[in-house]
Amino acid sequence: FFRLYFLTVMAGTHGELLDFEREDKYLPKVWEGFHEDLRMFGGHALTLRQPPAGTANEGLTIVILGSTPEERFAHILEGNRQSRGNFFLALSPTWLQRRKSKHNADQFELYLRKAIWCDNDGAHGIWHLADFSNAPRRVTYFANFITQYCSRDGRNDGALLEDNLSTPQSSSFNLSKLTGDKLHTRLTLSSARVAVPASLALQFWPSQYSNPFGNDETSFVRLIDISSDCDLTGEGLAMVRRAFLAFTEHHKLTKVVIKPSGPSWYGSRGVVFKAGADVDGVVEAVQSLRKQLQVEDTILIEEFLVTIFSQKVMTELEAQQQMQTASHAQMKAEAAVEALTQELDFMETLQGKTEDGLTVADLDNPAWALEEEIECVPQPVQADCAAIRLRVVVARTFDNRAVVCESVAGVGPATQPLHGDNTMPYELTTVLDMWGVSDKEGLVAKVHQEAERAMIAIMEAEKSVTERRSQSDLIGIDFLLTTRFGAVCPVVIEINDHDCTDQPQMLDYIRGTMGKVIRPWVSLMLHRSQEIILSELDILFIGLGGWSKIEMYEKIHSRYKCAVHMVDQNGQHPCRGYATNFLEVENLNNHSIDEQHCETICAWLKETGLDQLLDGVVTFWEDCVPLTAMVRERLGLPGPVLSAAMTAKSKTATQFRLMEEDGHKDYRPGTGHYAIKTVKVSGVHELANAAKKVGFPAVVKVDHGSSAFGVKLVSNMQELKVTAKTLLTAYSDEGSHGGCGLSWGCNLLLQEYITGSEHDVDVVLYEGALVCAFVTDNAPTRLPYFAETASCMPSGLNPHQQDQLITAARLVCIQLGLHTGVFNVELKLTTFGPKVIEVNGRMGGFYIHRWVEQIWGIDLVKCTIMTASGLRPHITVQPPRITMIGLQLFASQHGRVLKDITTLEHLKQLDNQGVVTWCQFEEHVPPQEEFEEPVGNVGCSGEDRDKAIARLEVVLSCTQLDTGDVPASYYLRALRDVGC
Repeated sequence: FFRLYFLTVMAGTHGELLDFEREDKYLPKVWEGFHEDLRMFGGHALTLRQPPAGTANEGLTIVILGSTPEERFAHILEGNRQSRGNFFLALSPTWLQRRKSKHNADQFELYLRKAIWCDNDGAHGIWHLADFSNAPRRVTYFANFITQYCSRDGRNDGALLEDNLSTPQSSSFNLSKLTGDKLHTRLTLSSARVAVPASLALQFWPSQYSNPFGNDETSFVRLIDISSDCDLTGEGLAMVRRAFLAFTEHHKLTKVVIKPSGPSWYGSRGVVFKAGADVDGVVEAVQSLRKQLQVEDTILIEEFLVTIFSQKVMTELEAQQQMQTASHAQMKAEAAVEALTQELDFMETLQGKTEDGLTVADLDNPAWALEEEIECVPQPVQADCAAIRLRVVVARTFDNRAVVCESVAGVGPATQPLHGDNTMPYELTTVLDMWGVSDKEGLVAKVHQEAERAMIAIMEAEKSVTERRSQSDLIGIDFLLTTRFGAVCPVVIEINDHDCTDQPQMLDYIRGTMGKVIRPWVSLMLHRSQEIILSELDILFIGLGGWSKIEMYEKIHSRYKCAVHMVDQNGQHPCRGYATNFLEVENLNNHSIDEQHCETICAWLKETGLDQLLDGVVTFWEDCVPLTAMVRERLGLPGPVLSAAMTAKSKTATQFRLMEEDGHKDYRPGTGHYAIKTVKVSGVHELANAAKKVGFPAVVKVDHGSSAFGVKLVSNMQELKVTAKTLLTAYSDEGSHGGCGLSWGCNLLLQEYITGSEHDVDVVLYEGALVCAFVTDNAPTRLPYFAETASCMPSGLNPHQQDQLITAARLVCIQLGLHTGVFNVELKLTTFGPKVIEVNGRMGGFYIHRWVEQIWGIDLVKCTIMTASGLRPHITVQPPRITMIGLQLFASQHGRVLKDITTLEHLKQLDNQGVVTWCQFEEHVPPQEEFEEPVGNVGCSGEDRDKAIARLEVVLSCTQLDTGDVPASYYLRALRDVGC
């Protein structure tokens, strides 16, 4: 009945097979299995429905090709959690189509014609079938599980899709040949000093592999070439025997494992155990296995690893045996008494029976005689009766690091090979607890460290493989826990390609966390998909900025490969060489004539045809934010409009706009709560009235200024007048101090002085939704000035305080009209909550983007380009890897040392070596002035804040940069105390 029911549902869901589907003879059976698997999985019945229209605009189409759907449900479920409507399951290679690449004539792209996707309503989703046959979707990431090495039935028709494929891919058929070859991975890991079993490799085909560490009896992985007698009919057998005897003698092995090596040999197929002294048995096992090998397969003879003993189990067994021994002694005593009683009864009966005529047979086999006593005490269980096999799943990260996704332990008899099908999955910590391991956390950390080192070694080895866009994004590493040199050591026995998540997914199913094991992999799929889209964009950059921005354009050119078009005042700008098209605009830095600049730029774009090609308009230079918005608005491209950019550029307009939303909403704070009392000052004649409204102490600011230029604390009317007069006379236009907003005039404001800790919040928003945010702690400034002195990331504030700042930053941006983009908001956290100092309508400057990428692996430059092109960055924020501490360097405080060219060269060298993060903002040390900007920032990383500070203090001392009016230790100590 159920079979008939599901066949009916299947037919009703997908109807008649489309013409291209009829080529797949397996598909009807796969469809039947899909519906049965979906019922067991707990998902809703399949319905016909296309993904939401908006998702296709993002350009992402991530496809999992697999003919065993139950193994891929978690991929689609987690994928659509992270990016709804962009992850698809294809049940047949015919659902995909190869087309010539639009960008490379000798390459092909994949297009999706039909697929299954999932909405995330409920724990197991609502599943839909989508038909794209009329308008196939270009695939931006491909994971192929219908290959000889992944499919259960040995199908390889999916591999035909991969030839000369430009689509980003995980573990191609050709790459799986290497990843699934135990000998290849063993040599790779051994070269990277990752622990593997001592191994003897029998090669039956010439010149397969070589050992970089030499190849003799002392080699940990020794290669034996027996290609001259590959059928083992004569000398080959003798070579195996001699090599085995030398191998066991050198490594003192009492037991060995014989196993085949090659991509088709997975699980424990062909694996046997033999005693080290059983030379004939080993040779026979090798001969038997040789007959089953395919071309280029090898045979490994390796040490048998005795896994760690279960101290807890042994203690319990010993106690049980003691109790059973005592019980047995008591039983024997009671049985002796009973036996004596029965013997007396027997003698009496015997006497009576003899009188009655007892036969010889009765004496030989008396029916009433005692049965023979049976020894029933259980034999002691040996310490090595149970073994632990680990499967650790490791993913590649955005920036080519390694991260452990899950570690699963299986327990089984040590007398047989263990694999996923004969063990139940447990969390590693649970098994270690069962085993009585005292330092569970330390051992888990050790396993994870080795797993990540193994992944890095695999990634390094793949750099020499000439695959186009295929790489190992996910692998499964099998460990045994043994003892070496008196310590527990995780030893790698096998590497598996991306088809390695069966047991971890089973564990996810048991604990109700479906998709957890592949979450980092899904994030990487999105990242690689977006890199493809990014490489095809045309982006216009307006106002290239100074020395501090050069590194960003180098990254855009080398990493993203997008078409770059540039507009700048300096026709000889160092980054001009990165531009496909370059427009030099005279007096671009004079923003009082931005409308004229906009006309010039738009006319150039029309003349060159770029107005029809551009996907986005971007600037990283603060003073060019309004002009960029003006051009963007004229072209109808995504991003904040001019009115929003001008409001953010003006500090008074920002505060007044926040004050318009007075009071709180029912579910969120009103932005008026974040405003600071501010009065605009048009001239010296308005100072007295402004001071009366604001009071003292107060802060004087330049309305359109940046980098704390012109910001000063004043304590009385006299100081206010002197400061205002200096600003209005000495800094009247752009020529008096470039890049600080003076082309809009030196308009002043007076603002209430707010006490509290200062923080930067860098937010990524997409249509008002928060994509991600990062909080930086700033040290006290050198009052009465407010230029940044030192900083720390991530913040030391507690999570609630950080949430307060992030919420404030997001709401403030939305209130100003900054709905989509990457923005920087400076705030103070006061007793009464966050207060906004200023808002920058562009990505945070100085060191921010470098630190965020080092700490979280998230690229704010990429986020800026994507949001400017109307694309939502898909980001999963992982826990911070490190803590960064940095000190800003100024001409007045550090100029004497910085003017020595050897200091700058030394800092660059330390940066290249990874000792410091050196961000240089000026090509040369500028002359000292009252309102100065930093020359650069020197930062150090550490596992925590204290270690980062300690390293920075050493660097400052060695480079003689611990100079200035106030010791650096003062600022660093203040950062150490944030959140305490």
